Amino acid sequence: ELRSPLTRLKMATGLAQMQANEASQPYLVRIEKEANQLDQMIADVLQVSRLEAKSQTLAMQKQSLNVIVEHVLNDAKFEAKQYDKQLTITGDTSVTISCDEALIASALENLLRNAIKYANNTISIKLSHGDAVHIEICDDGPGVPNNQLDKLCEPFFRQSDARDRVSGGTGLGLAIAKNAITAHNGTLVLSNKDQGGLCANITLPIIKE
Repeated sequence: ELRSPLTRLKMATGLAQMQANEASQPYLVRIEKEANQLDQMIADVLQVSRLEAKSQTLAMQKQSLNVIVEHVLNDAKFEAKQYDKQLTITGDTSVTISCDEALIASALENLLRNAIKYANNTISIKLSHGDAVHIEICDDGPGVPNNQLDKLCEPFFRQSDARDRVSGGTGLGLAIAKNAITAHNGTLVLSNKDQGGLCANITLPIIKE
């Protein structure tokens, strides 16, 4: 129901762009951009709702962590480069997990996008595995007040400090990541680094051969 009027708005905007004069085009482009952002927000709200209600059916399959990480990191490296930030990766991804690949990829993408957004210069990713898979994503940004760490993954939670002033996000990315990881019997813990910056520590169960 939310998407039906939005779809009509986007169609009307597209038709208007084909007929509008040059002076009107910037306004129509802005309408299109805002409509696309609203569409993404609706998609995020629906995904969080499904995950929290445990009503989303997971397409579980065996998959190499390397396959999942490689695709996500390629996009993250490109995005970091656009902001003149460096993304470093260390560790071993030669392990198999049982997961909904698209959902885990979405969780990692949201965490990496958050780290890239707030990093001053560098985002580091460390991967390891033993009894479980461990993924650590850290930035060198301002971090967050310790009393807000537990709230960061709540839907629509927005900070008033430096990490939020220029974000322009919906406040749903970390909520999606948290719920996606929890749906896989994993954990997501956020913590501040002593030297500054935020770390996301992910643990996921592995398939033991």
